[in-house]
Amino acid sequence: MSDSSTQPSARSEVKKYGVLKGVRTACVVLMLMIATPVLLGWLLPSVGALLPGDWFLMKANTALAFLLCLGNYQFCEPRRHGVRRGAACLCALLVLLLSGTALLGHLSGRAFWLDTLLAEDTAADLPGRMSLQTALLFLVIGLAFVAESSLRGKWRNRLADSLSIAMGAMILIIIAGYSFKASQLFSQSSFTVTSLQTLVCFVLLGTLVIIRRTDSGFFSLLIGQGIGSVIVRRAIPWALLLPFMLVGGAVYAISAGWLPRAYAAALISSVTSIMLLVLVMLLAWRISESTKALQESERHNRLLLDAVGEGIYGLDLDGRVTFSNPAACQLLGYRADELLGAHMGALIQPGVQDMASKGSGAEGLDEVLRVTDQEFSYRDGTSYPVEYTRTPLKKDGLVVGTVVVFNDVSERKKIERMKDEFISTVSHELRTPLTSIKGALGLIVGNKLGEVPAPAQHMLKIAYDNSHRLEQLINDLLDINKIQLTDNSFQLHPISIETLIDSAVASMQGYADKYGVQIVWQPAEGANTPVLGVEGRLMQVMSNLLSNAIKYSPGAGEVLIESRVLGERVRVSVTDKGPGIALEFQKRIFEKFSQEDSSDTREKGGTGLGLAITKEIVEKHGGTLNCNSTPGEGACFSFELPLNPATEPA
Repeated sequence: MSDSSTQPSARSEVKKYGVLKGVRTACVVLMLMIATPVLLGWLLPSVGALLPGDWFLMKANTALAFLLCLGNYQFCEPRRHGVRRGAACLCALLVLLLSGTALLGHLSGRAFWLDTLLAEDTAADLPGRMSLQTALLFLVIGLAFVAESSLRGKWRNRLADSLSIAMGAMILIIIAGYSFKASQLFSQSSFTVTSLQTLVCFVLLGTLVIIRRTDSGFFSLLIGQGIGSVIVRRAIPWALLLPFMLVGGAVYAISAGWLPRAYAAALISSVTSIMLLVLVMLLAWRISESTKALQESERHNRLLLDAVGEGIYGLDLDGRVTFSNPAACQLLGYRADELLGAHMGALIQPGVQDMASKGSGAEGLDEVLRVTDQEFSYRDGTSYPVEYTRTPLKKDGLVVGTVVVFNDVSERKKIERMKDEFISTVSHELRTPLTSIKGALGLIVGNKLGEVPAPAQHMLKIAYDNSHRLEQLINDLLDINKIQLTDNSFQLHPISIETLIDSAVASMQGYADKYGVQIVWQPAEGANTPVLGVEGRLMQVMSNLLSNAIKYSPGAGEVLIESRVLGERVRVSVTDKGPGIALEFQKRIFEKFSQEDSSDTREKGGTGLGLAITKEIVEKHGGTLNCNSTPGEGACFSFELPLNPATEPA
């Protein structure tokens, strides 16, 4: 459901940015097509002679300012730094210099050297100078570009947005001046005028500025997905066109003598009020409908959240609860209002406290975390086992909190323990008669009780071998149950890893010779790597890993043992060059009775408990067991154990 709902949104986003990119490219190309020929016309009279009439109304410094604005636009990107951002600042400063010089010239009534640096209009009363409106616009635009290119933080957006709004207002004023022939709004004289080509370039430049501000500024409202953005996009065309249409029609009616001035003013006021009222009512209706839809969606999501049987609650980065569902309140023993805003570390120990402490610094919160062996505390202080999944909540790529989904697994743990105890009891009861059966079969197969006919000898051999396999299975079951049902850790003693591996290699050498496999050991640097452990159990770990590696190695193959000290831990790895392990099987290779379903595995035999026992032993020692295998290239099993802190180097 989530995929189908997000695909249209993604497509609309791609389409939206594709349209913006097309508009941006068109604006840049049109500005270049207007400003570049005008600048060349002022610099090269031969080019000016080829241009249409009145091209000279856009002055040389005006055309240069437009090209500098384009330079700033190309260099000033949000993620660009260094030389490119410096070039953007330089372009903005040059625009400010050109506009500031022109404004000073208008105030003092004289032309400065910079006004006539590129070219001088001898026919003009103010040689080479841009109009007052043009200079003011470039001043505002230059300041906006400087803010975007050099400032950081919230003031960058606020200042750039304010100046961009002022720019848009000034452009609309000049457009209104042309629309209603109010020359005071776009010129000071016949030679100092905001020409039509200048106005077109300003409209194009304003469009570029607004498009850039949609990335992070106030104008992002124009392309957003919210109700406010939808309303703005629908209202802007009316807000821009309606006043011009009404006032323009009234002016034309008055000039044509169709309507008296007072009647036209009253009619414009009435029509404007009615249309604005209708527009406001339509927008209010749209807001009301969208609000109802949003409330219905929130109600539906809340029903889904409340119906979930697992406990769900949210945390902010400080570890405080932001929401919870009824199942979470029931499992934790608190009301929803008691949980809201409470620091979870003060309520639940120890798992959520650890998570909350991480959350305060946002370390590691950007990944999904699944925990299967944790305990939460109930309101009365009693604890119970849980499994939980912590998922990050992200906004604009940043983690703003987490969602925790947890479940009380007390009943399941109880059933698993009962099952393990049952298996242990049955295995104990089976071992005694099985030992007698195996012993009796051994005496018969060994002809200790007299000669046995050949056909019976073969069948007795099969029975004896299978009784041996059954005995091994029962011993493994008893072993793993004994480890799992032991609540406390092992009684650990100092052990040398090198001595342990030497003993394991010596004990497995005969088994390796049987398969024609060579065992190669590469010890860690130094003569003694101390750990704390139970020697018999760690020998069992090495024997299980070595027997598997030998069993699956090709004839005349090699099994490599490596030990390496990694900080405060030591890693021991056993590598073979056998057929490897299928990728889909590697996820469950340490589970009980887990065997890869292939004819090769069945030929090798085994109970499927060896690696499960090995994992339990390693974890009881505070270590980890890992498997790394590429099918067809062999397998590497490694375990890590903490070094003995009493002898660990500082």
